[in-house]
Amino acid sequence: MSRIQGNRYEDLAVDWIRAQGWVVVERNWCCQFGEIDIVAQIIDSTDVGQRGEVIVFEVKGRHKHSEWTESLLSNRKKKALHLSIVEWFHRLEMGQVEIPLPMSGIQFALLRVVEEQIEIIWNAMDIEMG
Repeated sequence: MSRIQGNRYEDLAVDWIRAQGWVVVERNWCCQFGEIDIVAQIIDSTDVGQRGEVIVFEVKGRHKHSEWTESLLSNRKKKALHLSIVEWFHRLEMGQVEIPLPMSGIQFALLRVVEEQIEIIWNAMDIEMG
């Protein structure tokens, strides 16, 4: 997939995230381990337990549903994402990145974009920050 097409999928994902009432705090954040597509935070929620929760998104896009493979994230990609997420949170703790609210939790989600339709897959990768 071209970078232009990838950006288009990410633009659609960002629009969807904002439509949920969430704030995008990072996009295409890079470190020595890899890239995090999107980091968002839940600001407005009727569920008080979700306020402040940080969600790390990986965006995958395809032209058609038939183009999906068995595994959307290879083991190599999962490892790179895990290390990148750990690095991002380390920088958050050091005050090098900022979020609007104190963090109340973290989730990882995969956003599948197919023909401008968004599907969210929660817990696409276990995250352990400890």
